Amino acid sequence: MTDQPQSNIALVLDFDGTVTLANVGEIVINEFGRDGWQKASEAYHRGEISLRELWALELAHLRSGDHEAMRSRAMEVGEIRPGLVELVEFCGRNDISLEIASSGVRFYIEAILDKAGVAGLEVAVPDADYDDRGHGVMTFRHGLTDCGMTAMCKCERVWRQRRLGKTVVFVGDGATDFCVALQADHVLARDVLAGYCTQEGKNFTPFEDFFDVREFLARLGEG
Repeated sequence: MTDQPQSNIALVLDFDGTVTLANVGEIVINEFGRDGWQKASEAYHRGEISLRELWALELAHLRSGDHEAMRSRAMEVGEIRPGLVELVEFCGRNDISLEIASSGVRFYIEAILDKAGVAGLEVAVPDADYDDRGHGVMTFRHGLTDCGMTAMCKCERVWRQRRLGKTVVFVGDGATDFCVALQADHVLARDVLAGYCTQEGKNFTPFEDFFDVREFLARLGEG
């Protein structure tokens, strides 16, 4: 594979189920959420609340005293999809902007990336803070946009790159990626997102690992 300058390309990656093989956020909630979070999940599946409302309600059932245990557990279960390190190196050599945009929360995302040897990647995600009772609260740092449907507004991260004149490639797998998949110039999808793209007539490229993503970027740069 020949590396060519590709400074007009921006790559945006989902995290849970995309960067990681498992949905780490779901595992953390299942194992550490206090009794009652299941009612929020049931309400979501009945169509009564949005994904953003579901995630906020689930985070409210986490406790500050479990923070380090949750972080450690996330690093145990957060196996990285093969090829991420090589993809990061490829993007660095070719001046491709790379960002992770996710509705998952910062404390476990950054811990997993650090363990994988790719600490320092640009990450656009909510934070899990705690109120004076030690209950989890979703917050957003300056410059990030809270989406009423999916929590983190991934569409805004695509628009941000487009305003810089970039061609945006999005890689994802789940329901929080539906909106952004329709905004990106190119989509690599798997699982639920692949089904959605097929349903909506959105062109996409299937992928299994980040070696597939790297190959796609190489072809895109040659086109």
